[in-house]
Amino acid sequence: MSQEIEGNQPVPAPAPEMPKPKKKRHIVRWIVIAAVVIAIPVGYFVYQAVFNRPQIDFTQTVTRTATVEKQDFSETVGVDGTLAPQTKAELSFTVNGKVTSVKVAVGDKVKKGAVLATIDSTELQNQVDLAQADLESAQASYNDTSSSDSSQRKAAQAQVDAAQASLDVAKENLKAATLKSTISGTVAEVNISKGDQLGESGGSSSGGMGYSSSSTSTSSAQFLILNASKWQVEGTLSAADVGSVKAGQSATVTVGESTEALKATVKSVGIVATSTDDGQATFPVVITLDEKN
Repeated sequence: MSQEIEGNQPVPAPAPEMPKPKKKRHIVRWIVIAAVVIAIPVGYFVYQAVFNRPQIDFTQTVTRTATVEKQDFSETVGVDGTLAPQTKAELSFTVNGKVTSVKVAVGDKVKKGAVLATIDSTELQNQVDLAQADLESAQASYNDTSSSDSSQRKAAQAQVDAAQASLDVAKENLKAATLKSTISGTVAEVNISKGDQLGESGGSSSGGMGYSSSSTSTSSAQFLILNASKWQVEGTLSAADVGSVKAGQSATVTVGESTEALKATVKSVGIVATSTDDGQATFPVVITLDEKN
C-alpha cells in the first residue's frame, strides 16, 4: 500500500492493538470471584437452615380450672324392723290395793298429768297417819334428852330421822294411789279394770316413761300410752351392712308394700351383736322419721 506525504507533516504512528485473549481472561476472573463471594453467604445460610436448625419443643402444658362440687352418694341397706312411735309410756301402779276407777279407754287422747286410774287409798292413808304419829313421838323423845349426854341425844336423833323417812315413803305411796300419764299421747292398752285387786304380783312397777326396743306394742304394763307425733324404725342390720351405717346419716324408709320413701335419720347403731336362728350376727339400729313426713 502506498501513501503520499505532503510537505513536512508528521505522520502519526498507528495505535497498538490490545491483545484480546488477555482482556477476555480478566473478565472471566472477575465473574468467578464474584460468584464465589456470593456463594459463600448463600451456603452459610443453607447450612444453618438445614443442619443447624433450632430444636422446637412441641410439649405444651394446659391448665384448666374446674369447680369442686359436693355430691351425695346413696347406698341401699336392708333393715328388718318395726315402725313404732318414738315415745311411749308403760305405766303401772307401784302400790297394792283395789282398783276403784279406770278413767280412760283404748283410743283416748290424754295429756301429760291426766289421771288414768285410782286404787283404794284407805290403807295407804292409815300408813301416813301412823308414820306421822311415830315421827311426833320420836321428836318428843329427842326433846326429853336435852339434858342427857351426847350419846343419848344422837340415838334419839337417829329415831327422828328414821320416823321422818317412813313418813316420806307413806306419803309417796298415798300419792301413787292415783296413776297419771307421764306423756301426752294416745291410750294404746288398758290391762286393768275397776274392782281388780292389785297384790304383790299385780303388774309392772315401772311407773314412768320408757323407751322399748320390742318389735311389738303389746306390754305387760297396766297402761300403754303412745305419742304418735314422732315415729321410728327399730330393727336390725346384718354384719355386712353395719359398717356402712352410722348415727346421724340421712336415710329413707319404705313401710310395708308402700313405695313412698319417707325421710329419716339414723338415731343409733348398736355395737353388741345378737345371733339369729341360722347363726348370723345382727346389730340393733334405730332410725327416726322426720316430723315433716
